[in-house]
Amino acid sequence: MLRLDPGQNTTVTPDHEQQSHNALVDVVGTPGVQLDRRAVLFLVPPKDPGVP
Repeated sequence: MLRLDPGQNTTVTPDHEQQSHNALVDVVGTPGVQLDRRAVLFLVPPKDPGVP
């Protein structure tokens, strides 16, 4: 089972356009043993999405 706990973005500053960032998440078992690797996509919404 793969579980990711989303958190508040404290790294990437929102811009006027939405941003997307690709990353790899390593699933690690015992120290030093990589069990799997998953590609993930992080989306950063725009500064002013224009939603009423």
